[in-house]
Amino acid sequence: MSYSIVSISNGGPDNAIDQLKGACNNDIGEMFKFEVPSLMVGTLDSLMNLSDEMNKTDHIIESIVRKIEKTGAELSAASGKKAELTVGGVPSKRYIQQFNWDYAKYPNRRPLKELVSLISSGVSAIDEELKQLGTSYADKTQKLADAKRKKSGSLLTTDLNDILGRDTMRGIKVHDTEHLKTVFVAVPRGSEEDFHANAESLGDDLVGYGGPDWHRDGRDLGQAVSYGSLVDRHQKRGSPVVPGSVKLVKEDTDSFLFTLTILKSQYEAGYYDGDDFQPGTKVDFLDGFEKACRAKRYVVREFEYDPTQAGKSALILEEL
Repeated sequence: MSYSIVSISNGGPDNAIDQLKGACNNDIGEMFKFEVPSLMVGTLDSLMNLSDEMNKTDHIIESIVRKIEKTGAELSAASGKKAELTVGGVPSKRYIQQFNWDYAKYPNRRPLKELVSLISSGVSAIDEELKQLGTSYADKTQKLADAKRKKSGSLLTTDLNDILGRDTMRGIKVHDTEHLKTVFVAVPRGSEEDFHANAESLGDDLVGYGGPDWHRDGRDLGQAVSYGSLVDRHQKRGSPVVPGSVKLVKEDTDSFLFTLTILKSQYEAGYYDGDDFQPGTKVDFLDGFEKACRAKRYVVREFEYDPTQAGKSALILEEL
């Protein structure tokens, strides 16, 4: 629906509008009074100067209104719900047909130039608010997409707290001590058989199982035993995976999720170098184990169980 604004003489407004109504029947359109108060006109020079500014202001305001209209149409299309734009909460059709001058915002006893400035600044404020709302909407849309992707993603990427509930975690023994750690490993579908067969040999060069020869041969009783720097801890190497600890937790169309327990770290004993004591060192195996898994295209998932996380994720989705 479109409207045309017609200005009529002040000589007889009631009579003039009656004549216009008589010339325009209901088949052509409807007519409504567009009440504008008497304004402070000022001098002819001020009107001429204001006329040039008004053309620029009119184009700016129209572009902002069109932007609002376009944004409203895009949001309606995205939501699937038809929403009517309003002016101050009033439907646009009724706002035009029952237009009332807002004397509080735009006092009619102010100079025209000041009124134009008030209207222009008000529309600029609306444009700035629209930009902020647009940025906020885009941010929330991205967060919603990310939340949905994490919720519906594969075991290789999704937040495990969203898919491993209390019942599942009750059946899993999780170790996180000074020496042992339970890790969650996601394995692509098609590689599960190889994982089952070779899981306990992953990182088979990480752990040094060598040490003093504490054999029980009585003939060597009382003989010196090598220790400290004289012992090659890495003469015999092996995997940090605890035998028999591999367990299937969950599977989806793309991957399998396993748990296994690994030797978390190893202490290399200190020794005396002459009169100076060289302190021992602690060797961490987690990084090396993760590297060994990556070489096989397995993914070690960083995971700390939080029983409240699933509820938090559902609440975030609802709020978005």
